[in-house]
Amino acid sequence: MPSPRSNLADIGRPYFEAAERGQLLLPRCNSCGRHFFYGTVLCQHCRSDDWDWVPSAGNGSIYSYTVVHRPLGSSLKAPYVVVVVTLEEGVRVMANLLDADPEAVAIDQRVQVDFAPDWQGKVVPMFRLAGGSAKAE
Repeated sequence: MPSPRSNLADIGRPYFEAAERGQLLLPRCNSCGRHFFYGTVLCQHCRSDDWDWVPSAGNGSIYSYTVVHRPLGSSLKAPYVVVVVTLEEGVRVMANLLDADPEAVAIDQRVQVDFAPDWQGKVVPMFRLAGGSAKAE
């Protein structure tokens, strides 16, 4: 990876630029081969500084979730669902779950990444239930 690591504020830039293009990127270590999240100076597994941003298909399952009943400004109506998703690459990410009935959300439901503006208008990764509300096997 060309090293913006000298400027810590730039580490996450590729992640957000990819989200604007509708692509989910994850850090993957070139030393141990494992994915991690979020971009940081060193691999969270082996502490190597040799890693790159790589594409993810964005498939996963709900590890945990909460239903938020208080709106966050006028652009995000309540109730809405915030999920922690375990991606197929083995990392967990937190994001909003789009267009889901809060009463129908459950642990282990399959989800797929999607991209939408956040409450500040910046496009970020979010998730939708995959194939309706089918649960993972």
